[in-house]
Amino acid sequence: MQIERAHVGNSPSKFARASILSRLCYTTVEPCPMCCWAILEAGIKQLVIGARFFGLKKVKVGNFSVEKLLDMTGRQLEIIDGIMVKDCTEIRNTWFDQIK
Repeated sequence: MQIERAHVGNSPSKFARASILSRLCYTTVEPCPMCCWAILEAGIKQLVIGARFFGLKKVKVGNFSVEKLLDMTGRQLEIIDGIMVKDCTEIRNTWFDQIK
C-alpha cells in the first residue's frame, strides 16, 4: 500500500482526519491515480510535487498527470511543483534501482 493511501485511509478519528485538511501534502514523486484520488477524497487542498512522471525515464504510467485526473473529474487541487526536482528524481531512481 502506498503511503498516501495508508496515511489518509487510516486516520484514527474525525479529529485526526480534520487535521489533515489544513495541511499540505508533500510527495517526492507525483502520486499515482489511486493515491491522487485518496488525497482528493481526504479534502487536501494543496499538493507539493517533487519529481513528475514525465521527467522520470523508468515509469510506465502512460501520459498520466495529476492535472489530467483533475480535468477528468472536475475536482480542484492547488499544485505546487518544481521543488527539489533533481533531488526527488534521484531519490526515486535510487529506490527503483534497489527494488529491481
